[in-house]
Amino acid sequence: MGKTNSALNAFITGIPDDKLSGFKDIIYALYKDTNFTLVHEGPTTSYPQCHDIYIQANIDSALKKEAKINVAKALVPTDGLWSPQQIRQALLSSSAR
Repeated sequence: MGKTNSALNAFITGIPDDKLSGFKDIIYALYKDTNFTLVHEGPTTSYPQCHDIYIQANIDSALKKEAKINVAKALVPTDGLWSPQQIRQALLSSSAR
């Protein structure tokens, strides 16, 4: 997964700060590029409630074999206290396989 990891790390570090805050309580794509899409799956039902966000490889990308696999995931507290950098770090940590 070397090529995927390099592309994924570049994607995560390139996510604009404004895409990593102000989450809505619906499922929607937060940000995408040629290879990946960052998706907000909505808030969790467990307590404490978190925003469930994940990165998925795009089916039409050069990384097709990873398509439809969640390649990184983060549960972000709904209290809004996490900074964009903390969210990026959680995504990077979850992608290190």
